[in-house]
Amino acid sequence: MKIRMKHSGRIYRGTPLQIVEALRAAAVLAPTSDVDAYMREVVTRLGTTFVPLGATVEARCSSFLAYMIFRDPALELEGE
Repeated sequence: MKIRMKHSGRIYRGTPLQIVEALRAAAVLAPTSDVDAYMREVVTRLGTTFVPLGATVEARCSSFLAYMIFRDPALELEGE
């Protein structure tokens, strides 16, 4: 998967989990304890009640990225 964050123009590549981990590492938010906490913080800051769905962290990251693309802070790019 490959996405571009619209506010920064940065491109992230990898699995959904790798992308969310990279977003978390680059975030200017207060540090979060894990990937799930990071996703909850972003959703809260977007002012929504979305809950990433999935039984695994990878599935929840995929759900989160699909939501970010739908909400428009991210754009899915062709390739990878």
